[in-house]
Amino acid sequence: LAIKKSDPVLLYGSTIEYYPDDRQVISYSRSYEGKRFLIVGNFSGTRGDFIMPGDFELDELSIRLTNRGRTDAEVEEVMKMKPYEAILFEENKK
Repeated sequence: LAIKKSDPVLLYGSTIEYYPDDRQVISYSRSYEGKRFLIVGNFSGTRGDFIMPGDFELDELSIRLTNRGRTDAEVEEVMKMKPYEAILFEENKK
């Protein structure tokens, strides 16, 4: 909650939901004043695949927060999400 309050993108940003029919892995982006985050969460007790949306470049994403110890080196086109894993990606435009 503290991270949400500390960044205006997460507080005021517009939201785009990805893969709305997928009820296992929920994903959406928040954007505000040229800055963007991607939020992904696996809300089940089983592994789930998350396909990175086409409007994000892998080399422009860094993991800002995760509950499973993932590193930026593990950011892939298809993310194998662990049970109950959540990741907050920050986009760093080059």
